Amino acid sequence: MTGARRTVICQRCGLVFTNPRWDPAEIARLYVEEFRRDPAAPVREDFFDGSIRELELERDLAHGTLLPMMTRSVDPKGKRWLELRFRTGAVLEALQGRGAEVHGVDLYERGVAWVHNRLPAATLHVAPVHDLLGPVGGGFDVISMTTIHVTAHVPSPTRLLSDAFDRLVPGGLLMLAEKDITRMPPHVPQFPLSEGAGLVHYHHLTEKSLRAFVQKVGFEIVSTEDIRRQSVLRYFMLVARKGDRRDRPEPASIRAEDAEALYRRVWFLFLRSRYRRVRYQVVVRAHRMLARTRAALKPVS
Repeated sequence: MTGARRTVICQRCGLVFTNPRWDPAEIARLYVEEFRRDPAAPVREDFFDGSIRELELERDLAHGTLLPMMTRSVDPKGKRWLELRFRTGAVLEALQGRGAEVHGVDLYERGVAWVHNRLPAATLHVAPVHDLLGPVGGGFDVISMTTIHVTAHVPSPTRLLSDAFDRLVPGGLLMLAEKDITRMPPHVPQFPLSEGAGLVHYHHLTEKSLRAFVQKVGFEIVSTEDIRRQSVLRYFMLVARKGDRRDRPEPASIRAEDAEALYRRVWFLFLRSRYRRVRYQVVVRAHRMLARTRAALKPVS
């Protein structure tokens, strides 16, 4: 992307991220000014405005998709369960209905108050996106981030996941919903890293890069599964179990994305979103030809 900030790929590990980075004050302002449906409308606190329509959509997602996936790994009954970025509270509502002691964190006071009026037994907190677990204590059986993908929006996935690790009981579960930028359906109308869609994210993740972050802080991967939901991108849920920090894998054993392969794939997706019928093999040949040309033109010191 052109402009003051670009979406870039790390040549060492393949992580895709926004550069230069947002600082906490900038990202807080961005959440207020950018996350609104009507650009002509007055600035407000969230694109979620407490509407019944939003609540019904998220109830359908929670009961029809997320809760069945969650209960394959754990029975909510009697569990202390924390959901980060709960928005309308539909997931908290579904979990409470299955007997869980529900806790939640979100960014917006107005939204938290709206959910608390419906779920007075829930323990809810307000926190900025760069410190979501700051106001929360420990002893949770499950920490989930499934209503909306969270790890792509925080300055440091490592810090967020490490904080989650510290707040889980031994053997506790972590459940993450995320988007994989390499898995775009053919009908996607716009490349997901384009202006507007890209800048509200610190990172753009793949299943492999999210697994690397999760393993890095000591979690053991239990499963990954596609989430069926209304979206132009493909979501997946990753479930991990809290292990022993003494058994954290060596950095060399964690497989990150191959940077060049990811670059070719993202480039192909960008061209396909623009020109529709470009074949992947043509993009690879063009990439290699450009690489040879750059090498030939590089001055010899």
